[in-house]
Amino acid sequence: MVLFVRAILGAALAVMLMRIFHPNAHIIYTILLGFFLIGTAYFLKYKKKHPQKKNKP
Repeated sequence: MVLFVRAILGAALAVMLMRIFHPNAHIIYTILLGFFLIGTAYFLKYKKKHPQKKNKP
């Protein structure tokens, strides 16, 4: 369910950003931007859930 919502929001945001900043861009670039946005969302969620442990000497 979360993947579905993120995919819809990522696609909508990707289309909006590409139409605003690069109106003549090919659809492939819009799809790649959508995948990048969804991947970034999952990466940031992973980093928040598993913070880096600092090694103290």
